[in-house]
Amino acid sequence: MEQITDFFQDKRVKTVLDVGTGSGDFLVTLKQAFPGASFTGVDPDSVSLKQAEELHPDIIFREMVAEKLEFADNSFDAISISMALHHLPKIEKSLSEMQRVVKYGGWIIVSELFSDNLN
Repeated sequence: MEQITDFFQDKRVKTVLDVGTGSGDFLVTLKQAFPGASFTGVDPDSVSLKQAEELHPDIIFREMVAEKLEFADNSFDAISISMALHHLPKIEKSLSEMQRVVKYGGWIIVSELFSDNLN
């Protein structure tokens, strides 16, 4: 997504967490936007994570739910969730957890389909 790459062009992002990573599709966009960053993907579905590991062997994947992110406070420069927000059973708790683990001054990127294939 060009908007993400353009927005972060002059910003320093070294660590990225992708919540609800599924099979890792959005990681392609994230890698383009944040070259040289280290990435972690989390998802509760082990089958999807296996697919993601095969596609992205350079990324760390962990099985976990968004409502209980097993990371310390202020762990990531940026956190993303793409096409997964509507799947979360506890959206407020999940967003609160993402806010907890993003560094102060960091970013939370939400990419969701809202109308006619527009993100």
